[in-house]
Amino acid sequence: MAESEDVAVYLPSLEMARGAQASLTARVWWRRAGVNLLAKDPSDSRRLAAILTVVRRRDAEEPMELLRYPYVPSMPFALEEGTARLFERYPAQSPPACLRVDLNRRGSGDPYRGVPTATPTFHGFDYGHALVQVREKLTQLRAAHPPGTLEVETWAWPILWLSYRRLTMRREVALLVRPDRVLHAMMCKGRWL
Repeated sequence: MAESEDVAVYLPSLEMARGAQASLTARVWWRRAGVNLLAKDPSDSRRLAAILTVVRRRDAEEPMELLRYPYVPSMPFALEEGTARLFERYPAQSPPACLRVDLNRRGSGDPYRGVPTATPTFHGFDYGHALVQVREKLTQLRAAHPPGTLEVETWAWPILWLSYRRLTMRREVALLVRPDRVLHAMMCKGRWL
């Protein structure tokens, strides 16, 4: 099945970054040259997924695009903003078919009798609050337009959020694969909770 093979290219991991010899240097007070964070093990990691949504109204002669928006799960603001801007840079490129998702499904079954899970994920990447935001927006749009006139397309976009904490340093990193299949890393200084 070619579609499931293509998905692996878009699932970011620390091993993928290390295999690509990616470097993300953070300056720290105890070392003048800085530290390559991707060579270190993170204190915490979370597998998240943004949801790219395109809504078109198709009752006219030519479909009219009503919404094109990336809904990003909750992360530090700089990472959320950077992720949203990254998707805005590739508006003409349509996401690959292997990332297409149906948000109406309740989730895949667990190993015990295939009972559906309460919250759907994309290959283990959690949508978080992004799923709630998308569903709310789609409910609003469907209420404002006649039934059957909206065409909704959604894609999941996996993001690996890494937290590095050591002494007084805290850095937050997001890894994702861009539409052109290049691994992209973003970093921000985290704030203490």
